Amino acid sequence: NADASLVDVNRWNVLHYAAYYGHAEIVRSVLATSDRPEIVNAQNSRECTPCAIAAHGGHKGVVCALMKSKHVDVNIRDADGRTALLNAAYTGVVALIEPIVAIGKAKLDAVDNNGMSAV
Repeated sequence: NADASLVDVNRWNVLHYAAYYGHAEIVRSVLATSDRPEIVNAQNSRECTPCAIAAHGGHKGVVCALMKSKHVDVNIRDADGRTALLNAAYTGVVALIEPIVAIGKAKLDAVDNNGMSAV
């Protein structure tokens, strides 16, 4: 029963690390016991959420696992103004974009601080 809300000095929680390293099983395990908005949508020191990190890293399994959380907010912006959808679009991998769009919450017209959009 580890506390999933614990963070390090850069405000990374267990979901940030699982997203960064592409560990979908860890994400599913954490969500099974700690599916709370303050954990799923936690922002690190660069204001990145676990979902944005997974999308940026090209980890489809993690993105799909996070999309199953009833609390995931794909529209939270990081320090560069990027949402999870924008991070997925930057990879150019359609398989990352599809699950984010499929939940029906993503702002498709979002632009980052440089005026870049997902389309």
